[in-house]
Amino acid sequence: MTDDEQTGMECEATHEYGEIPPPPRAASEKRSQEIARMWINEEGHLEVMLKVGVWKDPAAWGMALVHMVRNLVEAYEGKLIDSDGNSAPKDEIFKLIVEGFTDEIEEPSGEPGTYLDS
Repeated sequence: MTDDEQTGMECEATHEYGEIPPPPRAASEKRSQEIARMWINEEGHLEVMLKVGVWKDPAAWGMALVHMVRNLVEAYEGKLIDSDGNSAPKDEIFKLIVEGFTDEIEEPSGEPGTYLDS
């Protein structure tokens, strides 16, 4: 079994390393802060760097994760096609993401990442 099969994370990236640019509004506002970065390393494992000190209440990270999921649902809409050639509806895409989240909570595939307190 390959690392990709173990983690369930196939990386389709074939381009050289490069940063994802910030969203336009964040790029133009002086007080915007980057709070998280994620990479898939050469072995197919996810690596995470978090700036946890930005919120005092850990529940705020739940809000951030929901925003990320909503963006993922929008990004996958029209791109996730079933065996009959139909595009998956948003609620199905959301369900697949939540299933992956639940599976990872129940059986973690790796170690926690690195974080900064401020």
